[in-house]
Amino acid sequence: MKIFQKSCNLGIICIIRIHGQTLKRWLPQKVWEEWLRMRTVVKSPKKLYKTLLLKKRNELLASTKSQPEALAASVQSPDAVEFAVRTAEQDLTAVTANMRSGMLREIESALARCAGGTYGICEDCGEEISPNRLKAIPWARYCVPCQERRSRN
Repeated sequence: MKIFQKSCNLGIICIIRIHGQTLKRWLPQKVWEEWLRMRTVVKSPKKLYKTLLLKKRNELLASTKSQPEALAASVQSPDAVEFAVRTAEQDLTAVTANMRSGMLREIESALARCAGGTYGICEDCGEEISPNRLKAIPWARYCVPCQERRSRN
């Protein structure tokens, strides 16, 4: 969502672009100022989410540093049972590393959205993502209804 403004007599022409669509609205000056004030108030908790994102990223990076040894370890063993156990452990380690890598990408994307000013806005419908969802999953890209719709498809 991008918002542009242009002043005119006693008000503002507000141009909003969401998902390729352009909406033009004339707003009285007082309404525009109130909207800007409210938008600033809403943005302040985003520092909390950014802190949560950075903390989670640091946790994942720290745990990732210990994983290369486990992936590089040899699974060779004369005992068939021990070979199967080592292979299963290595497979589990690889899957875990892949999940961490994906989560790190999601967190980096969320931090980029923070910097770009679009954090907390659903990438599908353009609505604000609920604070409860962002507290639970700070890197969420979609609001709950859109995520449910995506999960079904």
